[in-house]
Amino acid sequence: MTIRFALAFALVVSLAGCNSMLDQDPVDQLPDTDAITNAQGARAALVGAYNALEDSRYYGEDFV
Repeated sequence: MTIRFALAFALVVSLAGCNSMLDQDPVDQLPDTDAITNAQGARAALVGAYNALEDSRYYGEDFV
């Protein structure tokens, strides 16, 4: 009887869900209107992309 209760409880909990907590806007994406729109923004994005490669722990000394 306890296994049936546990399965029924798990089914009810999984069907109830928590959509409000899971429905969030992605923080790593920008709308097209806010993306790279001019040469200055393109240069800034390129510098940011290469900035991580300058870290000695990643690309220089300790990267295995």
